[in-house]
Amino acid sequence: MCYYLIMFEFKKKETLIENISFMALMSAINLIIALLMTFIPYIIAFSLIFLPLTSVLVTLYCKKKYFIFYFLTTLGLCLLITMYNITDTLFFVLPSLISGFLFGLMINFKFHSLYLIIIPSFINLIFTYLSVPFIQLIYGFNFIDKILMTFSLDTFPLKDIIVPSIVLLFSLIQSLFSYMVIKEELTKFKFDISNDESYRLINIIVEKIKSSSSSVLGLIPLIAGISRGEGI
Repeated sequence: MCYYLIMFEFKKKETLIENISFMALMSAINLIIALLMTFIPYIIAFSLIFLPLTSVLVTLYCKKKYFIFYFLTTLGLCLLITMYNITDTLFFVLPSLISGFLFGLMINFKFHSLYLIIIPSFINLIFTYLSVPFIQLIYGFNFIDKILMTFSLDTFPLKDIIVPSIVLLFSLIQSLFSYMVIKEELTKFKFDISNDESYRLINIIVEKIKSSSSSVLGLIPLIAGISRGEGI
């Protein structure tokens, strides 16, 4: 992705035409990814990691007052091309637009790298739950209930604690990979968002997430068995 972007001149956009041209390019990339997701579901994991990058670049290179136009245009066009399955836009494009914008702002204000991981994680968590009633209204089912039923956790007493924990865990994993990709790409555009302390702490987070993921995934069969009354 960066190979093609680097062909363009990356500098602060001053004129209206420069801002519109750059935002149109980033919007087009979002549209292509959104369209591909509808036909190739397997690239969703790739999309979750790379989608925020376009909004980060818009935030860093364009005037902030134009971001709302980029946001509305990109969101509207993505909803249009995915109208037969708008969950892709609600789940992936919308959170990526917002988290990417905040990511860019935090880079401008020299936020610690940990915030670049934690804040987008909570944004993804919030949008996951906000999208539940919309999906239920449109498609007539609650996808969280579907997940619980899949793992036989729908009758488990602590399901209201387990589900947010799992969603937050996967949001952290997504944000961590997004951070790593964005940091690597931005160094090619002479943006440095790393320091030794951040790397040390992020390595700790990676190890914690790995151990947490293994523990959570390992506990699901046990919890499912308990909820069915099978015992330990």
